[in-house]
Amino acid sequence: MKFKNILFKRQFEIISSLETEGIIANLKLITYKYNSNQFENNQFEGKIESDNFKILPIFDFGPREQLRPEINGIIKNRVIKLEFKIPNLVLYLLILFINFCIVIYLFVKPIKNESFLTWKFFLFIIIFAFLMFCIYLNVKIKKSIKILSRTLEGNEKNIC
Repeated sequence: MKFKNILFKRQFEIISSLETEGIIANLKLITYKYNSNQFENNQFEGKIESDNFKILPIFDFGPREQLRPEINGIIKNRVIKLEFKIPNLVLYLLILFINFCIVIYLFVKPIKNESFLTWKFFLFIIIFAFLMFCIYLNVKIKKSIKILSRTLEGNEKNIC
């Protein structure tokens, strides 16, 4: 299993009391299509097909103003398999941030050997940023699961 999948991917199942058509209809009530400006009471934006969907949450801010997990779902009878993952662009930005911190450390380190900006400080910044990122992601995932469970009239189960 890849490192990326262990940290930035979660899987859940929702067992709904609705049939497939009802699940799709309820999903369409809270989701609008990409690149449209109809925010009204929608909680997600994305694409819904007959047996799968790909949506992104927009419940906290606007659709372009937040870190959002990508939700891929597969509908089989009354079971909805959900996979939450971070878009690749966000992962690349996180890697870029870590590299930026390392470059700053390498630039500042030769100037003053006994300064506050030691390797411990930069290690702390990197770990702190990573933990904040993971906590924020888990909050978004839990909130998305609650909204989807309520909308689809089902119970969620954590797979991985």
